[in-house]
Amino acid sequence: MSTTSAALSTARQRTLSETALFVATFIGFVIWEFGGHIDVWYHQHYGFAIESFATWPHAVLYAGWIASAIPAAIYVFESRRLAVPRSEMLPPGYAVVLVAAAAFGVAGMFDLVWHSTVGFEVDQEALVSPSHIALIFSSGLGYVGLAWVAIARRRREPAQRLFMDLAIALSVGAVLRHSLYALMYSQPFAADYASGGAIAGQLFGFSGVTAWRDETAQVAGVSGVILYSMLLALFVVVPLRRLRLASGAIALIVLWNGAFNVVGLPEMWIYLPAIVGSAVVGEVFWAAMGRGALGGRDESRGYWVIGFAVPATQFFLYFAIMAAFGGGIAWSTPLWAGTPILAGLYGLLASGLAIPPRFLSAENQRSAN
Repeated sequence: MSTTSAALSTARQRTLSETALFVATFIGFVIWEFGGHIDVWYHQHYGFAIESFATWPHAVLYAGWIASAIPAAIYVFESRRLAVPRSEMLPPGYAVVLVAAAAFGVAGMFDLVWHSTVGFEVDQEALVSPSHIALIFSSGLGYVGLAWVAIARRRREPAQRLFMDLAIALSVGAVLRHSLYALMYSQPFAADYASGGAIAGQLFGFSGVTAWRDETAQVAGVSGVILYSMLLALFVVVPLRRLRLASGAIALIVLWNGAFNVVGLPEMWIYLPAIVGSAVVGEVFWAAMGRGALGGRDESRGYWVIGFAVPATQFFLYFAIMAAFGGGIAWSTPLWAGTPILAGLYGLLASGLAIPPRFLSAENQRSAN
């Protein structure tokens, strides 16, 4: 029997095709992500007074975790049954998905023991406790694995490129979101220092923040904008440059991160137009680069423009919305007016470091040869 015939015979004996494996895994990850953010919303609104691990947000969170791992586990089991060589038991990337799922399970047990021993954290300590770091890192690693799965499938199945591009973009947006988790108390879309805490200051999750209008709050607010902008620019321009993602990818990365950023604070939805506006600006530049503008998608400068424009637009709109609907701007004019410019410039710096000009790339290639 030929190799092709053997492969087809093996595929027919599987419960899950490779396409079904990907779709089932993808759905599990989406449930997992929603469960995590429902849990954040729950704690922000109802606090940590409910001294129990058995809550309905945890049920959704852990159901998504299990759903994300079961398809790959079934695939491995069937590979063993079919005597598939070890190196071919799983398509590329799924090993990382399973490692992340196993790590998350261990982290969940650690979290249960931690809370039983230390109690339930509040405020900033909830973001950096060892058990929560383990949970966030392992789930973020799972999304890295999912992105690798989609990248590998895109190479093998060009006809599925658009869907895979969107899956990659969603995974990148999720990893960005996880990377920002520990910065929640300085994130501008979660902690509205510039308005004196007009929205976030009303929630239990921010009850430990007492200095909403002093210089400490200004430092936290501006620092948060800079860190957020640099990460946002990197997570947008690097996948675009490396993978040449399809139109819509910028919007999905920015909106997936941004929408979940404000989902825990219902009134923060008023800032969603700022997130949407920056996504639209990024997509306009990306489409223009596809037509050859800014040197096209092979030149660096278009990516630098996107790295500047996305965060700068987001924060110009952020302050405009705050002034009109978000309780007013508590900061002085020089402070709030300079912050969007800083956001864009630091996004530009990050993009320039990640994507150097072509002459540097060419010089590096000559040195390597």
